[in-house]
Amino acid sequence: MGLDRASKLPSGQSLGRRLSSDLGYHTDRAFTVADREEWTMNRRVAATVAGLLFAGFVAAERYCKPDREVGWFAARGVQPHRSYVSRDFAVGQTYTRGEIRQALGGDLSSYLPHRAGRVVCGCFRPDLNPDAPDVILPGRGPEIERWARVFATQHAFIPCFVKAETNAWEYVGRFCVRRVISDAAELRARARAASRPPGGLSMVLYLRGE
Repeated sequence: MGLDRASKLPSGQSLGRRLSSDLGYHTDRAFTVADREEWTMNRRVAATVAGLLFAGFVAAERYCKPDREVGWFAARGVQPHRSYVSRDFAVGQTYTRGEIRQALGGDLSSYLPHRAGRVVCGCFRPDLNPDAPDVILPGRGPEIERWARVFATQHAFIPCFVKAETNAWEYVGRFCVRRVISDAAELRARARAASRPPGGLSMVLYLRGE
């Protein structure tokens, strides 16, 4: 067919009409250097504004708090993503152990539910831990003591709940262990204050909030 490369390119006048249309006006005059610079600047501004709007949308989605009504997980039948941690819980709101397990993993009965070798949350009974969540009183027994030590050494804030009533656990925030006490005199004093049997405590965990 033998078309010349130059024949495929628009003339200066037709290019001027096309780009002047992009700028929002119509003219038959030739497209000048000033017009080209204005067109280029408008495109750059539009791209920048679009980028800022997109970044703002992403940030809003990231920090927007999800629906936090009681039974959120069970009512919708969803399996939360593993990145869901305490941001799915509202301080002062109550949750069932099933909802807590579905969000974080672990079991339905222990005071320190764990998964893959790590404590994922704390579920404390006030009759056994009257100063929870600030002070936790682990009892005796291999598993009780083992997970208390894991919690004390993992140095991570975890979601904590205090039992409010039957199968209703109030979310009180994220806590980690700041100090472990195993002094016999303090264990006896803490056991007596909590109406626990003498010698029934293995240690005292002092927690701090995030």
